[in-house]
Amino acid sequence: MKERLFIDGGYFRVVPTGLSYAELRSLLNLESRTRVSLVPTATLKLLRDKILLLLDNDLEYHIKKWSVLKEQIENVAIYKGWNLVNKYANKE
Repeated sequence: MKERLFIDGGYFRVVPTGLSYAELRSLLNLESRTRVSLVPTATLKLLRDKILLLLDNDLEYHIKKWSVLKEQIENVAIYKGWNLVNKYANKE
């Protein structure tokens, strides 16, 4: 697939929810700063239904992961009697 699409390097894996060859090709053929009005409807639907949805799910996963980690750090600090200070917080 990389040879057919002229892609150097990169990492591909096969997953059931991934992109088909035609979908990947349509996304790779988008030029940077392409006007939305010039993008084919099928590509816009692909962006809406797959790419942005997967990105949103991935973002939610990372937000939750970092929130849990922050909470764990705060719990350890409380247990050890440490005072956590955010030096970047607004001082009023």
